Amino acid sequence: MSDCPVIMRCTFFDDQMSDMPGMAKLIQVQYCQNDFANCARFIISSELGMGSVPGNIFPGHLDKARRILADNAE
Repeated sequence: MSDCPVIMRCTFFDDQMSDMPGMAKLIQVQYCQNDFANCARFIISSELGMGSVPGNIFPGHLDKARRILADNAE
């Protein structure tokens, strides 16, 4: 698979994972390099732009991503 198209603009690893390099690498492999279509941050940025991605949302927070999109659709 290819890398996430927003990987260079995503601040998640700088903001949330800077003190956990091992965990950060696992998340990068799972989401940034393989399954970015199921990354909450990618989903939000694809619909609303990277500026709309909350700094505290993790890649696996799909429910939060859906709520953010639903709230913005109203």
